[in-house]
Amino acid sequence: MSLRSIRLALAAPALVFSLTAAQAGTTAPVTAPAEEAPASNWIGFTVGGAFVSGNEAGMMRRTQTNGDFYGGIDSFQFSKALNDATTLTLDGHALPGLEDYEFNLNLNKTDVGYIKAGYKEYRTWYDGSGGYNPNATPINQWIVPFNDELALDRGEIYFEAGLRLPNVPNITFGYQHLWRDGTKDSTIWGRTSVTSPAVANANVPAFYAIDETRDIFKLDIEHTLGNTDIDLGLRYDTYNNSNTRHEYRQYDNNTATDKKVTQRDVNNTDLFNAHLFTETRFGERVILNLGYSFTTMDTNVNGSERIFSNPTKSTDEGYRDLLGGSDVKTHVANASIWWNPIDDLVIAPSFRVQWEDISSSTLYELTRGTAASEDKIASNNENRTTTSEQLEIRYTGISDILLYARGQWSQQDGERFLWENTDGDLSERWTDISVETQKYVVGANWYPMHGLSLSAQYYYQSYDEDFNHTQAAPTDGSLTPMMRNHSVDTNDANIRLTWRALPNLTLVSRYDYQQTDVNNTAFDPTLGKVQSGDITSNIFSQSVTWNATERFYLQGSVHWIMSETDTGYAKFANDGRVPNMENDYFAGSLSGGFAIDNKTQLTGCFTYYGASNYAASTTSMGYGLNTEEWGASLTLTRMITPNMLWNLRYAYLSSNTDNPDQSGGYNDFNAHMVSTGLQIRF
Repeated sequence: MSLRSIRLALAAPALVFSLTAAQAGTTAPVTAPAEEAPASNWIGFTVGGAFVSGNEAGMMRRTQTNGDFYGGIDSFQFSKALNDATTLTLDGHALPGLEDYEFNLNLNKTDVGYIKAGYKEYRTWYDGSGGYNPNATPINQWIVPFNDELALDRGEIYFEAGLRLPNVPNITFGYQHLWRDGTKDSTIWGRTSVTSPAVANANVPAFYAIDETRDIFKLDIEHTLGNTDIDLGLRYDTYNNSNTRHEYRQYDNNTATDKKVTQRDVNNTDLFNAHLFTETRFGERVILNLGYSFTTMDTNVNGSERIFSNPTKSTDEGYRDLLGGSDVKTHVANASIWWNPIDDLVIAPSFRVQWEDISSSTLYELTRGTAASEDKIASNNENRTTTSEQLEIRYTGISDILLYARGQWSQQDGERFLWENTDGDLSERWTDISVETQKYVVGANWYPMHGLSLSAQYYYQSYDEDFNHTQAAPTDGSLTPMMRNHSVDTNDANIRLTWRALPNLTLVSRYDYQQTDVNNTAFDPTLGKVQSGDITSNIFSQSVTWNATERFYLQGSVHWIMSETDTGYAKFANDGRVPNMENDYFAGSLSGGFAIDNKTQLTGCFTYYGASNYAASTTSMGYGLNTEEWGASLTLTRMITPNMLWNLRYAYLSSNTDNPDQSGGYNDFNAHMVSTGLQIRF
C-alpha cells in the first residue's frame, strides 16, 4: 500500500464508485431512449481534521497526517478524445494541510506514441523524541528536543516521451528531478552530564536537516528481430546532497549551556549505467534470456565537518576541510533458460557473474582543542568477483498437486587494501574476503477438493563470510582488525490452509516457524567463536470472510507473533546491559459493511495492536516495547444523484504505553478524526 493510500484511508476522502438506479417500467411499449455513456470523469472534494490529546508528534508520525485541519481536492480525472486516435488525460489531487499534491498529464496517439509529464510532492512526519531512562534523575529521564514535530517534503517533476510507430523500434526517453527537504529524527542522542543534573531540555536527541536533489535521464530502445526481443537501456543519475546532523552535548563543568555539534555531509555523485537484455524463444518449450550491465559511479565528498565547542578546551574540536571521493565500476552478466522438456515439468537454471572494483580516498584535518591539529589521509581499494547459480524445478504431473524446489548458491572472492597516514605515521591492512551463501527451498500446493487448498514450504539459508587479515605498521590501532568470520543460518517452515467452508464463508490460516543463528569469530584468538544471536519466531495468522447476505459482509483477521532473541552478551556477561529480548505482539482487525438501501452504505472497522516486551535495566536504558493501540472508524456513503456521491467519516485512534517505566507516557496520544467528502462525476 502506498503512503498516500494510507493517508487517505486515515483521512477519509471521497470514495470513488458509482451506483445505478433501477428504472420503473411502463404499461405500454415505447421506444427506448439511447443510453447515455457513463460519466468517466470526476472531481472529489474533502475537508477534515483531527482533535488530539497527548503527544501530537507521535500521532502525526503514526497516522501520517498533520494533526490539524486540511481540505482540498482528494482526486480528479479528466479524459477527452481529441480525435479518433488522440486522447488527453489529466488527473491528480491537491490537499493543503496534508501538503500532498500531484498533477499528471498524458497525451496518447495510437500507432505514434505518447507524452507524459507530471509533478508530485508530499510530506512525511517524524517524531523527534529520544529515549526514556527511568534510572536517571527526574529532570533527565526523558530525552526530548525543543520541538519533536519534524517533517520532510519529498517531490518529483518528470517528463517521458515514447515513440510507438509500427515495425520500428520502440524508443522511450525520460527525465526525473527528485528532491527531499526538511527535518527528520535520528537514533543518536546527546551526551548527558553524569556527575551533576542538567537543566531542563539540556540533553536532546539529534536530528537531520535534509537537502537532497537528484536528476535521472534514461533512454530505452526495444525491438523484435525474428524470435528475439532486444532491450537496450542507458541511464544517467546525478545526486547532490547537503545534509547536516545536529546534536547537543552537556559538560560537567558547564551544565547550564548546550553545546551544539554539527556534522555536514556534502557529496555529489554521478552514475552511468548501460544494459542490454535479450529474450529468445526456441519453439514453445525453450526460452533463453541473456543480459549484461555496466555501471560506473563517481562520488565527491567535500566541505563536511563535525565541529563542537568544548568549554574545557581553548578551541573547537572536530574534523575540518574534509575532501575525498570514490570510484566504483561494476560489470554484471547473466543467463537463464526456461525449459519445458515434457508436459507438467519446467526446469529453469540461471547463472550470474559480477565484477566490482572500488577505490576511495579521504583527506581531513582533526582538531583536538588545546592539542595540535593532525592531518589525516585514508584510502581504500577493493575488488570483488561474485558468481551466482540457481536451479528451479516445477512439476504438475500428479493430479491436484504442484511440487517445486529451488536451489541458490553464491560465491564471492575479494581483496581489500586499507591505509591511513596521520602526520607521517603509516598504518596498512590487507584483507582477503570470501563469502559463500546457500538457499534451498522445497514446497507443495495441494488442492484435494473444490474450495480447499493446502500449501507447505521449507527453506534453509546460510551466509558465511571469512576475513583473512594481514596488518603492517599499526600506529594507533585505528586499522586493527575486529573479526575473522561472520555467519548466519536460517531455517523456516510454513504451512497455509485456504478453505471455502460455505459458499459465503472463506477461512485462510497460516503458521510460520523461523529460527536464525548469528555467529561471529573475533580477530582476537582468545575470544573464539561467539553465538551473538539466536532468534526464534512463531507466527500465526488467521482471516475469515463472511458474506452474510447480499447487503452485509464481515471480514476479520488476527496475527500472533512470538519471537525471542538470545544474545551472546547476555549469556556470557549477564550484567543486564544487553538482556535477551522478547519481540512478541498481537494484532487483529474486524471490518464490515451494510447496504442500507441501493443508495446508502455504512462501513466500519476496528483494529487492535498489543506488545508487551519491555525489559527494564538498572544499569542502562530499557529494551523493548509495551504498547497498546486501539482504532475504530465508521463511514457513511450516500449517492445523492447518479453522478454525485457524498461521504462522512469518523475515526478514533489511541496509542498508549502500559508500563510507565518505558516512556513515562510521553508518546501517548488519543486522536479523533472527522472528514467529509463530495465526489461529482461528469
